[in-house]
Amino acid sequence: MTRRLTHFLAAPLMGSLVLALPVRADDHLVSSSDVAIRLAEAASKRQADLSTLNSFLASPTGQQAAKMLGADSAALTPRLAHLGDSEARDLANRARTLTADPAAAGLNGWCVPVIVLGAIELAGLAFLVLLILLGGD
Repeated sequence: MTRRLTHFLAAPLMGSLVLALPVRADDHLVSSSDVAIRLAEAASKRQADLSTLNSFLASPTGQQAAKMLGADSAALTPRLAHLGDSEARDLANRARTLTADPAAAGLNGWCVPVIVLGAIELAGLAFLVLLILLGGD
């Protein structure tokens, strides 16, 4: 009985394997042009965010905030390149908010600049720690 059932089911299964239509891998993957477009968009957004942060650090508000932290805004500028994409985007959004509406900074206008510059300092410190750890090998 089971042998008969096996033969009965085997014939249609074998036929479906023979008649199966080939599927190309391209149908299931993201095309290389889509990948290139997304990478270019991400690079463009990152460049815009870094440009915003550079402008902020060059502004009187950014220089004043750096001075409040005991840092030089010119010394912070090279550290921007070590920020991750999400960090740069977050800080740039904060800098844009401060530039558009200084009252949004709160606490007499010094809170957001200090937060932005503090985050840049932390990113620089994290980068230095990483260099030390990787250099120890």
